[in-house]
Amino acid sequence: MHHDKGQALFLINSCNYQKFSQILFRFFINIVRRTCEKQKVDKFDNLKDLAKAEGINYQNLEKTVKEYNEDVLKGKDRYQNRTKLLDTIDKGPYYAFECEPQIYTSYSGLEINKKAQVMTTAGTPIPGLYAAGDVTGHLAYQAGLGGGGISGLVMATVYGRIAGAEAAK
Repeated sequence: MHHDKGQALFLINSCNYQKFSQILFRFFINIVRRTCEKQKVDKFDNLKDLAKAEGINYQNLEKTVKEYNEDVLKGKDRYQNRTKLLDTIDKGPYYAFECEPQIYTSYSGLEINKKAQVMTTAGTPIPGLYAAGDVTGHLAYQAGLGGGGISGLVMATVYGRIAGAEAAK
């Protein structure tokens, strides 16, 4: 969530937390949990109190949450084009803590085939060139997972092993 002070806040409610912790985001939730242990985390019963305490324009927050909840019901987030792991933001408690935005991956990347060979723009393998991990971010995007984090680790492990075996042939 963007903040008027030029800071970013991470916002999660109990419904999101429960849903995420049941799927593949246990790794991510553990990072959030460790962050909560290290710094001040603010807890709010409603978004109006959260906005006031954190210096966020409540009307903008309310509009954004309304649009997002409408998108959840339609099955697609209009801003990030996500269709998976959507959940409404409609009941607290809500938690917010300051975080520093970081670029850790992208949705673009080298196109590879099932042998981890890097492909040309014409769709043919480049001899002797293999790729794995976050440089193949397009795979995570196609799967709807987002890039980096756990999906980047999976891509690095799986395709790293494949690339190594193929390069050794």
